[in-house]
Amino acid sequence: MMAVELPSLVCYNKIMEFYHTYNRGTEKRKIFLENSDFLRGVHDLYEFNDVKAAINVNRRIDGSSTAINKNRLREKIINLATWCLMPNHYHLFSYPVVDDGLPKFHQKFGGGYTWFFNNKYKRNGVLFQGRYKKVQVTSDTQTLQLICYIHSNPLELWKPNWKEKGLTDSETKDA
Repeated sequence: MMAVELPSLVCYNKIMEFYHTYNRGTEKRKIFLENSDFLRGVHDLYEFNDVKAAINVNRRIDGSSTAINKNRLREKIINLATWCLMPNHYHLFSYPVVDDGLPKFHQKFGGGYTWFFNNKYKRNGVLFQGRYKKVQVTSDTQTLQLICYIHSNPLELWKPNWKEKGLTDSETKDA
């Protein structure tokens, strides 16, 4: 097996510090109930990652005649390296590209997705268990471990005991 040298992902200036951020549903409740909720979550990761306000996001998702301006200039709040949406929580690995980028992004994402979810399921109140959590990533080793952790998270749904029992070659081919 040939070794691949990865570039260093750790930046040491104030704005480009990498973080693992995550949150889950209040009372560990599911926050993505259907495939369309996951799709909306993926959409929101993109839509709310802009300094400008999102425009009529619900109408865009519902397929109304509201035009999507593909040529609109975007100014990202964070650079998202990897992410994972699970039924009752999410993980992001990112770094802010504007001052206060993490809180700005999470406020927009959390508030926007909560509005969508509450509207769709005719409920009100909080969806997430509070403010997002964050852990600063300070080494290349921590970076690699985090990327593996985030990407392997969905295996828990497909094969719950995969950590203890491992995976066969045929299972990894089918994944």
